[in-house]
Amino acid sequence: ASKTPPIFGIGIMVLLFFTVLRHIRVTKKIESGDVLLPGQWRSQCGIWDMLPELGKFCNTESSSTLEMGRDGTLRYFKNDADGKKHESWIMSGNAAQCSESSDESECVNSDDGDSSSATFVNDGKSWYVDLGGKRTTLGKDVVQDFMSV
Repeated sequence: ASKTPPIFGIGIMVLLFFTVLRHIRVTKKIESGDVLLPGQWRSQCGIWDMLPELGKFCNTESSSTLEMGRDGTLRYFKNDADGKKHESWIMSGNAAQCSESSDESECVNSDDGDSSSATFVNDGKSWYVDLGGKRTTLGKDVVQDFMSV
C-alpha cells in the first residue's frame, strides 16, 4: 500500500489538465478577430517546442512560433538550417521590419503608435494584423503556419 497522500495525485492530475489546456490554446489556428495580447504566443508544436528531446510528438526542427512580446512587438520565428529559431519577421507598434529573407512587398513601415495587442483579420482574400492603429498584410508563411484557412 502506498503512503503517498491522495492530494499529491490530485495535484498531478490538475497540473496535467492545465498543461493540456495550454498546449491546445497555443497550437490552435488563429481565426479572423482573434487577438494576441502581450506575453501570448502561438506555436505549431506547442509545449513540445519547450521539450525538443520529446520531438517525436511534433517536428520541432521545422516548427515556427508567433509571439506578441511584452514590449508590444509581434515576432515570427522560424528555424534555420541548424534547427535553431531565428526572427524572420517583426512588427513593433506600427513599424514592420523584415529580415533579408522576407519578401519586401509583405513588409510595411509606418510611425509609432499604440501596440498593446495584435488583432488578426481576414477579409476573404488576405490576412492582416492590426497593431498600433495600422493594418499590415501578413506573409504567406505566417498565414500557412498559423491562420485558419
